[in-house]
Amino acid sequence: EFAGLAPFREAAHLLAQRPWGPLYDADVLARNEVPCAAAIYVDDMYVPRAFSEETARRVRASSTP
Repeated sequence: EFAGLAPFREAAHLLAQRPWGPLYDADVLARNEVPCAAAIYVDDMYVPRAFSEETARRVRASSTP
């Protein structure tokens, strides 16, 4: 859809075919002791806001209510 991304078409297809494992370990996040904060975007085109909020709530020591 975006002409400027056309040169990256092959790379995008290769990445889409790669088997990706879990992006994070929920148990490790729950044990986090380092204070942290995150930006969650309302209209994120890749991750629904509810998923981001749920993940942030699981991170111990996060500033998420």
